[in-house]
Amino acid sequence: MDPEEPILWISEEELAKQRRIAKDLRKTPWWKKKKGTGICHYCGKKFPPEELTMDHLIPLAKGGKSVRANLVPACKECNFSKKINFRSNSIPTGEKTEDGRSFSRGRTWRKRGTDSGNRSTFGRGWESSFFYRHRSFGDR
Repeated sequence: MDPEEPILWISEEELAKQRRIAKDLRKTPWWKKKKGTGICHYCGKKFPPEELTMDHLIPLAKGGKSVRANLVPACKECNFSKKINFRSNSIPTGEKTEDGRSFSRGRTWRKRGTDSGNRSTFGRGWESSFFYRHRSFGDR
């Protein structure tokens, strides 16, 4: 197995089906309106709407679905950055979650970004990935 190849949690057939659904959703008034704001879901920056991509909060390869609640507009930089971090499963040691819980295995943890004022752009500390905080999406 190629270490650079993502691990798929769904079948190739299901992946193809979900991609077709996403393609169809791109043509809907709902997506055009959502993308029309021009705002990237992740960084909050404004872009011409045609520069935004459709991103799955829970990646298809991790069992996410092409449903409205799982689709957001993302700039190409944020979408690419998310793909690079897709396989990250490191668990921080010696730290606690925001609510004081210890980190648990079997979750994907990531350090939230900070701006130059040392304020977090997404909150503070470590967070579990969206997949584990919102198990109703694609839970297997």
